Amino acid sequence: MNYAHGCDQNRSNRIPYIRLIFFSLIIFLSYGLYGCSGSMEPIDGNQNFEWRFSTPAAQGFNAGEIAKIVTEFGHYEYTYSLLIMRNGYLVVEAYYNGQNPDKTQHVHSVSKSFTSALVGIALREGFFSSLDQKMIDFLPEYQSEIDDPRKYDITLEHLITMRSGLDWDETEANWIEYAGSPDWIEYAINLPLKFDPGKGFDYSSPQTNLLSVILTRAAGVSAMQFAEKYLFTPLQISIDYWYQDPQGYYTGGHGMHFTSRALAKFGYLYLNSGRLNGKQFVPAEWISRSIQNYSGTGASGYGYGWWTDLMDGYPVYMARGRGGQFILVVPALKSVIVATTNVESWETSAQQARMVYGILERIILADIAG
Repeated sequence: MNYAHGCDQNRSNRIPYIRLIFFSLIIFLSYGLYGCSGSMEPIDGNQNFEWRFSTPAAQGFNAGEIAKIVTEFGHYEYTYSLLIMRNGYLVVEAYYNGQNPDKTQHVHSVSKSFTSALVGIALREGFFSSLDQKMIDFLPEYQSEIDDPRKYDITLEHLITMRSGLDWDETEANWIEYAGSPDWIEYAINLPLKFDPGKGFDYSSPQTNLLSVILTRAAGVSAMQFAEKYLFTPLQISIDYWYQDPQGYYTGGHGMHFTSRALAKFGYLYLNSGRLNGKQFVPAEWISRSIQNYSGTGASGYGYGWWTDLMDGYPVYMARGRGGQFILVVPALKSVIVATTNVESWETSAQQARMVYGILERIILADIAG
C-alpha cells in the first residue's frame, strides 16, 4: 500500500486519491500515510535507525484534523512532502507530485542548520578554539580586500548569528550577481558594512557560505568530507548533491539535497539534544546555544543557523528554507514536523512559505492535550 506513488503530477488525479485516504480513516490510523510495517518502538530504540511507525491518535493528535491537513496539503501543485514525528514515532509520511521517500530535493537555507551542526562539531573536535576567532584569520590572502577596518572584528559567532554587519539582501538580482561572480569569498568580504559587527541582525547566505570555507580551512578537509565523517555517515544520512562555489568550496548557506526522512532524522537529533542510541553526535551545549535568539527581534528570531518562534504558545525552533522548506521542532510536544516544496519562482516563494507555516501551526493546534 504505497500512497506516495499514487500521488502523480496530475492534480485532477491526485486530489481524489488523497481524499481516499481521508475517507478511509481506518487505513490512515492503522498505517500512517506510507508503509504498512514497522514496530511500535521509537527511532532511537535500535542501533540501525530503522523507522518506527505509529498513528496520530496513539501519539496524542486529533487524527481527523491531521487527515484534513494532509488532504489540504495535497491540493497545492508545489508541495512535495509532509512528515510528522512524535515521541520518536513517524505518524504521518505523505508525498505529493511524484515525490517519494527515496527522492531528494534542494532544501535551500535549511542547509544553514546543517552547517551550524558542523561548526559545533568542529568546535568540540578542537578545529576551532572558540567562536571569538576572527573571520579574516582564516582568509589571510583576502586581507588586501579589507576596505573597512571594522571587518577585522568580524568573528565566527557574528557569521553564524547573521550579525557580521555585511550588507546583502536575499533578492533574485543579488543572487544572480553573487552566483555569477568568479570568487564568492572575495565578493562577500567586499560587501559594505551595514552596521558594526555584532550590533545588528541582517540575514544573508554569503555569511554562512563563508563559514563553510572557514570550516574547510580549519579542518583541512572539505566540508563534505567533514560532514560525512562526523555527521552523515554515523547518522546514516545520505546527501545526494551539494553545491560548490567557483573555488570548489561546498556552500554553507544553501545547496544541500536531502530526502525528507533525512531532514526528519536531523530534527529528531536536535529534539534529543544531539544524542541518539546512547551516542552524542552534536554537543548538547551547542544545540542549547543554537536555539537561543540572538537577533534581538522578540520571540521570532535567529540563533546559530536556526530560527526561533512561538506557535500556539509553544516555544519552537526551525530550520527554514526558501519557498516552504521546514524542519520544525516543538520540544513541549516532543514533535518534529518536516515540510518540503518545489520552489517555482522567486515571486511565489514567500507566499508558499506562508502557506506551509500556516499548516505547521494547524498541526500543533491538532494536539489533543492542547
